Amino acid sequence: MLQPLVFDNLARYRDRMRHPSRADRLIRDGERARDAGEQERLRSINIELQSLRPEPPPPPDCASTVRAT
Repeated sequence: MLQPLVFDNLARYRDRMRHPSRADRLIRDGERARDAGEQERLRSINIELQSLRPEPPPPPDCASTVRAT
């Protein structure tokens, strides 16, 4: 039940995914799986799409900041 919502959210990141052609293929496959009610297939597609999302930027390096006195 939750997989279609997860898929729709991940599909919004299409333009920012690391491998655009692979993301496009997965999204097309995911749309078919969602429409056919194939929850397990959609779940595996969601996992693959999640792995293609851009990495978040690293946290700021506290050692490189200057403290105001």
